[in-house]
Amino acid sequence: MRNHPLVPTGKHLVFEWLCIAIVYSMFFWTGGNSGFIILLTAYWLFFEKKFFDVSSKRTQLMFLFCSLYLISLIGLLNTANMEIGLFRLQQKSAIFFFPIIFGTTILAERSFHIIKIHFVLACLLAAIISLIYGIVNFVRTGQSFRMTREGLMLFADLNPPMTGLLCIIAIIILLHHIRELSVRYRVAAMAIVAFLTIYMILLGVRLEVICLFVLLVFFIFRYIRSTVIRILLASGFVLATAISLLFIPALNRKWKELVDFSPQNTIVLDKDSSLGRSWGGKSIRLAIWQCSKDVIKRNWLTGVGTGDVQDSLQAAYAQRKFYFAAYHNKYNAHNEYLEMWLANGLPGLLMYVSCLVIPLLMFGGKASALDYTLFICLLLVMSFTETFLNVNKGVILYSFFNSIFGFAYFTTGVRPTSKNRSAL
Repeated sequence: MRNHPLVPTGKHLVFEWLCIAIVYSMFFWTGGNSGFIILLTAYWLFFEKKFFDVSSKRTQLMFLFCSLYLISLIGLLNTANMEIGLFRLQQKSAIFFFPIIFGTTILAERSFHIIKIHFVLACLLAAIISLIYGIVNFVRTGQSFRMTREGLMLFADLNPPMTGLLCIIAIIILLHHIRELSVRYRVAAMAIVAFLTIYMILLGVRLEVICLFVLLVFFIFRYIRSTVIRILLASGFVLATAISLLFIPALNRKWKELVDFSPQNTIVLDKDSSLGRSWGGKSIRLAIWQCSKDVIKRNWLTGVGTGDVQDSLQAAYAQRKFYFAAYHNKYNAHNEYLEMWLANGLPGLLMYVSCLVIPLLMFGGKASALDYTLFICLLLVMSFTETFLNVNKGVILYSFFNSIFGFAYFTTGVRPTSKNRSAL
């Protein structure tokens, strides 16, 4: 990573700049993000030389990733709410186009490094700006929650879970490449990791903080042989987390709610017990998952269709007298596995799991692809509590980085030589 500049050069100059524009606009300009994706697709279509070998693992992986979109297209045939169904297809179109673009374009390793470096810088800049925003509001109002969770959300369409995912990906990239850096840049990288870690603790997304802790411990044991230093670094993170939980009320309430399984903190279905009070995320999710399972039991094979998931859930909420969700909110399944099963049945669930597990099996044993392995593991875990493929930023995060990572570790510079390999 040390030998790769920040400014793109060479024959893929425009392609790389458009990817960099997608990275920055993901944080700072939602409307422009879609525009840059369209421009990248158009540039790839008309100007990039494309390579395709139907027998190669690269192409097979491309087909696998694209199939996740095709299964949603098939689900449109089972959809009553066609308007929402078409919207979902348009929203998820990046899942189809990014694998094709990166799967048929042979980029040098240097190109992928430049894009990843700019993503880290964009993430750092967004975190600094939003933290300054939170501090200013805290000083102005004296309210501590202004420096946590939604109080830090300054940029459009970025909620705490999505922001936390982006931060963890940036940390994974930095720690994976940290040995390649010179001493000066290594210190800078560690400072960025420390800052993003503190920022994520303030975001207070419980599962992401746990994932971050596991990730940091993994890299501590991977890179540091001294037992004393290992213990000190791991203890430092635990101490910082504990202090945050004790002295920041918003975070303290979130973590207390996580371990509270008392009847007072449980939404009882089939009776009108959800109204009249504020519920925590864990309580709501448990009730949502039970209602989701009710819908799946009736539609386990084919699902309810690409556009009918929310309508089916709202009906299930009302049927189970979960009125807090049925009439006052519109909660999705808050679980990507359940969401895929609801929409596209068992084939949809199996396809989504395959899109995560098969690349994990392909690259899991390669040390050079550790960042991709950890990225997939992160998605596997976060899919239990989040439905990031229901929002534009989540779709782009998954499809863009899955393609960037997925095709970066195939042999680069390969040119078509056999009759089965042709330029498009």
